[in-house]
Amino acid sequence: MKKIIFLFILVITIKASGQRVTGSNSVLLKSEVTATQVGLGNVTNESKATMFSSPTFTGTVTYPSSQSFTTPSFTTGFTIGGAAASGKFIVGNGTNFVASTSTIPTSAGATALKWLRSDGTNYILSTSTLAEGGVTSGKLLISDGTNWIASTPTHTTSATLNKIIYGDGTNWVLSTPTVPLNASPGAGKILAGDGTNFVLSTPTFPYSASATSRKMIVSDGTNWVASTETWPVPSATAGTHMVGDGTNWTAVNERTNWTSFVVSGSDATTTGQTLVDITGLTSGTLTNSTKYEVEAWLDVSTSAVTTGTQYAIFANGTGGAAVYNALVQGTTTTNAITQVTQSSATQQGTFLTTSGTSGIIYLHGFITTRGTGTATISIQHLKVTSGTSTVKVGSKMLIRLAN
Repeated sequence: MKKIIFLFILVITIKASGQRVTGSNSVLLKSEVTATQVGLGNVTNESKATMFSSPTFTGTVTYPSSQSFTTPSFTTGFTIGGAAASGKFIVGNGTNFVASTSTIPTSAGATALKWLRSDGTNYILSTSTLAEGGVTSGKLLISDGTNWIASTPTHTTSATLNKIIYGDGTNWVLSTPTVPLNASPGAGKILAGDGTNFVLSTPTFPYSASATSRKMIVSDGTNWVASTETWPVPSATAGTHMVGDGTNWTAVNERTNWTSFVVSGSDATTTGQTLVDITGLTSGTLTNSTKYEVEAWLDVSTSAVTTGTQYAIFANGTGGAAVYNALVQGTTTTNAITQVTQSSATQQGTFLTTSGTSGIIYLHGFITTRGTGTATISIQHLKVTSGTSTVKVGSKMLIRLAN
């Protein structure tokens, strides 16, 4: 009776739980029990084959303190994502870190101060060296033909408006005056000093040559312009002067054009008994074998002797002899004059024969210059026997072309 009652209770319990079991290999056909109800809410039915394929961790991941990682060896080398070619380095490609395409040197090289440069494919060590930092302020990098070195002179590090850089003999410095480089360079303006700086001129100048030669720059009251008239080339012949022809200036040597020469500054003296040029009374270069008219007025004196003085017109040069046809007249004794003719290169007559006297000597004649060489005409004097002949300041000579 007791055994029958136990079996009945067992059947009722199973029924109440909603399970149905058959045999030793029976399976759960229906269950209303959840994983949370039995304390397995965070457990999923997953095999080890898929559990650790690309897992995602959240929160803080820890590992047992008894575990350790192997530190990569920078002596024997290590790889990231497989072996890398020598000299490759790690770069970001925008998504991942990858091995670079170009390489860099794996050693610094034997020479100090080399630098990395591109050869178009890889980064390599330079042939030249680069000066090390920490040099004096204002130094520049310059090439010495082999390497880049710091310059000996320094270069200004400031930039004042319109200052220019120039060498002071040691370094490159800023100029004291300014130059208006930032101003509009008006056509024809030139740089001029205003006493402090260089400024653009107010008047303009012609900045292209005139189409006609021998123009000159003249003022028109506002600017400097090329003249309307032309100017001649100075003639080598003494006595040539400019004459207006109504349009331009021309060089002429008219018969009425006298060229003057004068004793100035100090008196001309001689104690010699040979004719010498009177300082200041020598013409410029004249035309050879050409006839000139000559006049001279001399303010003269002698020292305290009675032996007298002598004077002459002289034509210098070489070749054919000069032709003389002249008069010489002047003071002999007090209130007395004499006149002689000169037909050669030698003196004629004696003047100032009173001791310590003074007087006037006048020479006038026509001289044909010598055939070759440097042709000049001068007035000469000498002192007879002893004493001093003096030709005073203000004495003059005139020459003009005569033929």
